[in-house]
Amino acid sequence: MKIARYQHANLIGFGFVDEDRIVGITPGPKISAATDPFAALLAALANHVTPEAAGWVRTGEPPLPIEKVRLLAPVARPGKIIGVGRNYVDHANEMAVELPDVPKIFFKWPGSVIGHGADIHHTSAIRQLDYEVEIAVVIGKTARNVSRSEAARHIAGLTIVNDVSERKIQMMPKSGSTSLAKSLDTFCPMGPWLVTLDEVGSLDDIVLECRVNDELVQRGRSGQMIFPIPVLIEYLSQYFTLEPGDVIATGTPSGVGMFRDPPRWLKPGDRIRMDVAGIGTLLNRVVAV
Repeated sequence: MKIARYQHANLIGFGFVDEDRIVGITPGPKISAATDPFAALLAALANHVTPEAAGWVRTGEPPLPIEKVRLLAPVARPGKIIGVGRNYVDHANEMAVELPDVPKIFFKWPGSVIGHGADIHHTSAIRQLDYEVEIAVVIGKTARNVSRSEAARHIAGLTIVNDVSERKIQMMPKSGSTSLAKSLDTFCPMGPWLVTLDEVGSLDDIVLECRVNDELVQRGRSGQMIFPIPVLIEYLSQYFTLEPGDVIATGTPSGVGMFRDPPRWLKPGDRIRMDVAGIGTLLNRVVAV
């Protein structure tokens, strides 16, 4: 099942993705005023039941062609966006660093989220703008001290995140800041929609690719992860509660701009296309502001 968050005219809504159309859904009368409808929707997806089972109903409006709507990030403002650095063997190798013993964690600020088709801002403060294609996990049910064997039961679905980075800030001598470098406005493109695990297949064999101006710059498989998705959920939930709508960006394969020879920094006008098998395509463009 694919669930999109979209804007049509001046209205923002959710809907099923049915090939090239979106069938609108809305919270129904069974959802009490004390219930968060979106949290109920995520829990239903994690429980492998339909949104209708969580109290959502079809709007009754005719399906909308996807090209007629603006696709928004599937989670408008996540409570937490958790990034995992150096989580692919080939990426650690291109960095010429040892493989980590435990996940290397940073955070992206919720205000950095944009959706499919939105612009990545290149401001006068940016010097070294970089891309990273990542599989992102959206938490569906509260997770605390969850074992890896139970982790999948807490996942609403997967989406794509472009972990945009300003490497000059990240690598600044003595005062570099990974979370700041990855949290500037528009630095978390996410989408195009949320896909439930039953549509994705094995979490260990997902192909992910990134193209800049149609040139393939990254290609990897999720099986290259040092810490697979269930291990990440187990590790993180030891230390803090994962809540519905939290997003885990699970790392990127090799080929990022910083470690190319010469380095390839994004510039205004560049088009970034990210394709992840079973999920879809995330498109964004870099613009000067």
